[in-house]
Order: sequence, then C-alpha cells, then structure tokens
Amino acid sequence: MNIKDLAIVNTIRTIEWVEVFVETFLRLESRLPNLTVQQFVKDALNRTYDLPSRKFYLNEIEIMIVPVPILRLSPSGEFETILTFSVPTHTFQFPLASLDWFGNDTLPRDFPVCGINGEKCLSQEIKELLRILVPVMCFVLTIAVAIVIFVIRRRTLNEDLAYLLLQKDQLSLNEDPSHSHGSDVDAFLSQHNGLMGLTGKYGERNVFAKTLQLERTRNRLPQGKESALLQEALLMSRTRHANLVNFYGIILGTTTCQVIYERPVNGNILALTSRSSVFADVELRLALVVNIVAGLHFIHKSQLSYHGNFCSEVCLVNDRFTVLIAQAGVRQLEDLCAGTSVHSNKDFRSDYQAADVLGFGKVLAGLLASDASAAVRPDRVEKLNNVTISSPHHMRDRCLNLDPQWRPTSHDLSMWTKDRKLFGRNIVDLLLDRLQTFANELEADVNAKTADLLEERRKLDELLLEMLPSLIITKLRNNEPIDAELFDSATVLFSDIPVFPRIVEQCGPLDVLQFLAQMHSAFDKVVRSFDVYKVETINDSYVVVSGLPVRNGEGHAAEICRLALKLRLSGNGVQVPGWGGCSPALRLGLNSGPVAAGVVGSRMPRYCLFGDTMNTASRMESHGQANKIHVSPSSRHLAELHGQPQSSRDFEFISRGRIVIKVTPRMKLYIASSVHTYLFSSRAKGSSKPFGFSPPPHMFNRARTGRTQTHHIQIISTYNFLKRERKNGD
Repeated sequence: MNIKDLAIVNTIRTIEWVEVFVETFLRLESRLPNLTVQQFVKDALNRTYDLPSRKFYLNEIEIMIVPVPILRLSPSGEFETILTFSVPTHTFQFPLASLDWFGNDTLPRDFPVCGINGEKCLSQEIKELLRILVPVMCFVLTIAVAIVIFVIRRRTLNEDLAYLLLQKDQLSLNEDPSHSHGSDVDAFLSQHNGLMGLTGKYGERNVFAKTLQLERTRNRLPQGKESALLQEALLMSRTRHANLVNFYGIILGTTTCQVIYERPVNGNILALTSRSSVFADVELRLALVVNIVAGLHFIHKSQLSYHGNFCSEVCLVNDRFTVLIAQAGVRQLEDLCAGTSVHSNKDFRSDYQAADVLGFGKVLAGLLASDASAAVRPDRVEKLNNVTISSPHHMRDRCLNLDPQWRPTSHDLSMWTKDRKLFGRNIVDLLLDRLQTFANELEADVNAKTADLLEERRKLDELLLEMLPSLIITKLRNNEPIDAELFDSATVLFSDIPVFPRIVEQCGPLDVLQFLAQMHSAFDKVVRSFDVYKVETINDSYVVVSGLPVRNGEGHAAEICRLALKLRLSGNGVQVPGWGGCSPALRLGLNSGPVAAGVVGSRMPRYCLFGDTMNTASRMESHGQANKIHVSPSSRHLAELHGQPQSSRDFEFISRGRIVIKVTPRMKLYIASSVHTYLFSSRAKGSSKPFGFSPPPHMFNRARTGRTQTHHIQIISTYNFLKRERKNGD
C-alpha cells in the first residue's frame, strides 16, 4: 500500500472516529453535564456501530473490530457474501436463504480428497492399468466358477444317472397273472399289463415294470439319444409330490427300456371303490378326488407339463388311502424311445393337458356312477357359504366336453376343490370324523341303554326283594356262599282263613284266585310299613317273620303283634265274591324262639325257615279261633318286656287258658287285643259283616279239653271298647 492509499485510509478512519463521537454525543446529550471525560469514553466503547462506510465493533481498548465476510463468485459473475463471522459473539451468519456451492448442498472440503498435489490418489497410469486388468480378472473368475459348477453338476448328474440305471438281476417280474401272490389287487393289475406294465419286485419293493421298445438297438441309437433318455429319467425322478408314485429308475436293454416305479397296495381307485363298502358315501370319494386334482395340477405346473396317459388305471391308492398318480413322464419317455416328436405343434402341451382333464372327467364319472351318488344333488351349481360353485356332476360334464376349449384347466379344478372346502381333507380325517360321530352316537345310545338297564335292574331288584331278602340277594350277586344261619330269637306269624274250604267249594277257580290276590295284596301293603320279612304264601296261608334275616334285638315280638292287628283289619276289608259282601275273618297265630333260615334250591330259590318255633307258630294258628290273634307265652313275654311302655300300650293280652297243641306240653296261651283302634272299621262303617266273627268277650264260653283248662287271646270288640271308654268318661 503506497502513501496515497494510506492517506485515504487515515482520512476515512478519522471520519469514522468523528461519527462515533457524534453518535455517542447525541446519545448522551441529556447526561453530559454530569459526565466526565472518562465516563463519556467508557460509554462509547463495547458497542457496534453501523456507519455508512462500514460496520464494526469498538471494544474496550478502542480497537475497531470489523466482521469477517466470506465472499464467493456467484453464477452471474459477481462476488457475494455467503458467510459472515461476528468477532464479538463468535457466531456465523448466513445472509443467503439457501446454500448452493456450484451444484452442491454442502461446503467444499478443507482439503481435496487426493490432497493438494494429488499425492493421496493413484496415478493416472495405474488407473489405466487397473481399468484393463479388472475386466480381465472378472472374466477369468467367471470362467473358473462356471467350470467348477459344470464339474460339480456333471458329477452329481453322473451319480444321479448311475442311481437311476437299475440292475436287471434285482428285478423279478410276474409274467403270468396266475403267479400274483394270491392277491385280488395283483390279479386285477395283471390284467392291465398293456398300460401299467408287469407287476413284480425290485429288491424288497413292490413295483410296476413298464416296457418301452427302442426304435433301434442300443448300440445303433443316434448320438445323444441315450443321454436324452437319461435326462428324461432324471427329470422324472426329480418330479416328486405327495400325490405321485415314486419313480425308481430305468433298465436299458438291447432293444427295450423298462421303467420301474412304485406299486401301491390297494390298486386303482375305481377297483377299490367298487369292492369296498367303506367308499359307498360320495363325500369319501370326493376326498379321493382332491388327491387326484392335487397331483394332476402339480404335473401341469412342473417341467413335465402333461401326463399323456391319464385314466383311472394310473390313479392308485396306497395303504393310507391316498391317491397316487402313476406314470408321470412315461409318455415323454415313450416318445423318445419310439423316435416320435410332438413338439412340432406349438400347442401340444395344451392339447395334452386338455386330454388329461378329459381323463379326469372319466374318473370323476366313475366315482359318481354308484348308487351313493344320489346323495349329491345333480344341480349345475351349489351354494356353500353363500358362494355359488359347480356341483360334482356339473364339473364332470365340463371335463367331458368334446370341445377342449370349454374344459376346465387343472388350476380351475384346484380352485374348485378349495371352494368346496374339500382341500386338505383326506380320507383318514373323514373316517376319523365319522368314527368320532359314531362314537358320540354310540355313547348316547349306551347311556340310554344303561339308563334302561338300570331301570330294569331296579324292577328286578324289587321283584327279587319280594322273593329273597336283600342281604341274600347281595351275596348271590357277589357269588358268595349262602350258608344256613341260626337266629337265637325271632317271631313268626301264621295266618289263614278258617272258611277257605267253603270258599273254594262254593266259588269258581277264577273267583278264588281273584279273592286271594286281593287278600294278599292288602297284606303286602301292610307288611311294607313294618320291620318284618314275608316268608311265603300258600293258598290262604300267609307267613311273616320279624328278627331275621336282619336282627332287630328283642323288639320283634311287639312288631309282629302290631302287624297282626293291622293284618286283621286289612283282611276284614276284603269281600268274598258271590257271598253278598261278606268278609272272612282271619285266624292268626304267632310264636317266638330260635329259628334256622337258609336258601333252598338253585332254580327259583326260596328263603325257608325251620325249627320248633315255626311248628309251634303254625299250631298256634291252626288251634286258634276266627278273628283272633293266638299268642304263645314266649311272644307275650317279649312283647310286654321290650315292645311298649306302660303309658302307651297298643295292645293287651287276655288269657285263653291251657290247651294241648299236639305233641307239645300244655301251654298257657293268650289272645292279643287292641286297646286304641276300631278293629272292624268296615263294620263300623256299615259296609260289610265279617263272616265267622267270634262273639265278644262277655259272650265267650271257655272251652276245655278233657283234662285241662285252656286260655285264648281274643281281640276286644268295638262294642266293649266303646262301652269301657264311656264308663271311664263318666
């Protein structure tokens, strides 16, 4: 900078100082009288001044600090400020709305990538060399990788081809259908050797062997023909699906090529459904159709593109009732062997696929041809879940259409099975569902039958309880031995009708039976209310015991006495047919003592009682009087001792005297009489007059044997009872 320039600069700085002084003076004009020079200078410092010449900051030591601008050349060719650094605040300011550094949205680097002199980057010569070497190395590497892949695939292919070339000595065929191991399936398949080939075994596996004739001998085949056969066999082996039979390999002979593939055990689908009643239901057959559609759709999508020989014979069923399609790819292999070519026609795949669908239509027609097909409506369409779809019969008709263009494709068939909710349901699942349904129905039937059986058993138990005690029935059911048992104390009651011979003489047999039925039924109703066991009934005789087979202490005598009173009342209410409404009077006798009891007989077993107690009770009944209850001394003693308290007696005993009862010594006998009840309720109501009714006690004449006074136990009549009650009331 020369002297003239410095003079100009000094002049500008002098003007700037004057402007700073003037601005400070004007700002402090009101305070000037009170300010000193030092205060005036101090107030002018540490401020920013925006003067016409420039904008600067005057710090505390009186130095002007000017903001640092960063300029750039704009696209118009003029310099413009893009960044300003404020020294006092140490901040940057961007006056531009957006930063555009010649097409970049960021600031340039502080140093270039390759350095100031390019020392950090490769030289141009090296770049040129690399530009030539990299493509060459990539090409060499690609060739190497391709060679490695080719070698690996070749080795794998050779291994696969070696695996597919089977040994003929391991194959044993059934040339004669009569040698088919006695199986109906083998016999059926042997009749279709033209299509399926011969049956046999390859090692331990059941196989089909389809023989194809070569156009020439093997050593005269065109170059590459054998390799093409192996490639086709390899494609067949790699085409695997759950609904395709397994392809095992080929056997190349001099003039033939044998195709070996799996032979399922259940034969083809139509033969199975025709001979098995399990598939009488169309729903089960449609489950097989799903397998066929899945296999056919997979073949059409695979590299095979078509089947070519699709019919019911190639739809085979394995031991899990899954349909497997056989001979997938055999038609292509057969064309190669014969030297024929169908590939000249560009639509050959669609033609073969249409032929496969036609074959499927024939299979579906065979499945729907049985009597069970009536369960499927022959409508053209059906509605499932509000979706209109083709019925099986309509789909069959579409597949059998003579115009291939109107036949559905395998994809259409697959969608049809999904729309009908058939997809994913195999025959085993359907059978299990039906078994579960059958099991539920069977369980309901079993529960109903069990309830009926329990009801019948209850009725049987009630009937058995009329014949045998419950304890004996339990032992019989448990196959426990039933031994005779001696009971130390029990009370036996015998009752009969003294005038029964006259009833039998004067009434007919049916009337007698009707009378006895009414009499014993009335007794049975009374017996149910007491702790007694009915032993038997013989004609008019009715035998009851208390104290066995279930022991009840010493209260059995009183229980029998109460029962006797009730039985007498019940018997007086039964009228003799044809006797003008007369009711016969009962004659009852009872005795207490030891009794032996047990079951007698295996057919219609009876619970029988034996002992002197039984004999004495029978004689008490036979030596008694009509309408009287004859009681032995032992029964009277037990009844008075254990039967009733004195304050509430149900009966009393009246001495009859001493009498002789056959071979037994003279016994003092008693008559049991009721104290509280009307004994002849029927007579009190005036309904009937008991026939054979004995006179009241005051009219009783004591009978004597030739030697000894006798005693009798009589029932107090209604008349005496009412008379005594009236006397007590007075």
